[in-house]
Amino acid sequence: VQTCALPILRTHLKIASYRFMMEEKLKERERWFNCVLQNIGDAILTTDANGKITFMNCSGTSLTGYTYKFGESLKIEKVFNVFDEDGRSFHQHPVYDVLKLKQPMLSESALIKSASGEDKAISYSISPLKREDGVIDGVVIGIRDLTKQKDRERLLKKNQTQLKAALDSKSIELLDIKKQLKIQ
Repeated sequence: VQTCALPILRTHLKIASYRFMMEEKLKERERWFNCVLQNIGDAILTTDANGKITFMNCSGTSLTGYTYKFGESLKIEKVFNVFDEDGRSFHQHPVYDVLKLKQPMLSESALIKSASGEDKAISYSISPLKREDGVIDGVVIGIRDLTKQKDRERLLKKNQTQLKAALDSKSIELLDIKKQLKIQ
């Protein structure tokens, strides 16, 4: 009886050892992916199929003003409070459009209102999280903060306007001087 039990026991130990090793590899891979997502410079948010937050990286926390722990209990429209670039709200939140149409969406220019009420210029893309069998489990949202870029563009435009006005003024002065020189 003991000789029959020994091979079975060895097999069970090998299976348990292999299972433990695979679980450790899976945990390590999960830690690695989490590290990658947390260190991406753009905000990354995910939702389930009902639009409830399931993940938010550090950049997402910074941009929206919501912590993941608080945000995960909220619907996407509260955390990702997005408007068109003129400040008008959408008829339906873009996440629900993506969930309904099952197609990605891209916006080059929009505004997000953070938890503090501050409007920030952004671009974003929303893609369905589609399983192999075609079922949509939710969406992933990538958001780039364009606030500094838009501020630089406004400053550049202001400087160009001031430079043009200064040049126009100098051109008029030069024409006056030219006329005076012709008279003399």
